[in-house]
Amino acid sequence: MKIIPFMIAAMIAAMICVLASCSSMDDNYEDYINRHTTYAEKLSIAETGYMSVPEDGAITLYWTLPTNRIEGVEIIRRESTTVTDTVRLGLVEEYTFRGLAIQSHEFSLYTIDVFGNRSVPVTVTLIPLHERNGDAERVEEEEE
Repeated sequence: MKIIPFMIAAMIAAMICVLASCSSMDDNYEDYINRHTTYAEKLSIAETGYMSVPEDGAITLYWTLPTNRIEGVEIIRRESTTVTDTVRLGLVEEYTFRGLAIQSHEFSLYTIDVFGNRSVPVTVTLIPLHERNGDAERVEEEEE
């Protein structure tokens, strides 16, 4: 008979533990659901440009950095659908790719803020031309 009150107390304690743990799980779930994706300030297409360099297969990309907490720029170059180069730069406003094949290259430019967040890319597709043909040819420009 003495065991029955002990069992009732143990069951009540177990139920309190279960209910308390469920409420803390809800807090974690709400944090996950309410998390907003944060992006760094992106480069403006109007402030992004390109030019060929007086050598075969070279393109210089240039841009104006946004003013808010930017730590650097990342450029991803693709040939077809394959990522060929990823270049992470500091607070510079131009970069030259050399030795490019005379074919279409897609360049995606991202800014990286001081918290490590990447911006939405500014993407341009260019074909470097031979020195005798003049400036690089812009194939298309996308804003994602």
